Amino acid sequence: MRRENMAFVPERVQHHKPDGLKEQVFNWISKRDDGAVLGEAYKKFPQTAQRTVRGVVCELKNSGVLKMKPCRCHGATIYYSMK
Repeated sequence: MRRENMAFVPERVQHHKPDGLKEQVFNWISKRDDGAVLGEAYKKFPQTAQRTVRGVVCELKNSGVLKMKPCRCHGATIYYSMK
């Protein structure tokens, strides 16, 4: 609780469901035939922090759901789903 105008006000707590974001990111990448880079994911999910999107992609990659391949200029990594 915090004080506001000499009265105690309950904190506003926002609960996020990371599993829902994981499903959204995975479904979005799996629908794309040419894969996706992190910059496109940041633009697709602007309401979510870039760090969170990067963490979700990393978790999906480490769990073996996504495969990665460098682009031809080796400046970015393209993520594909393992269908």
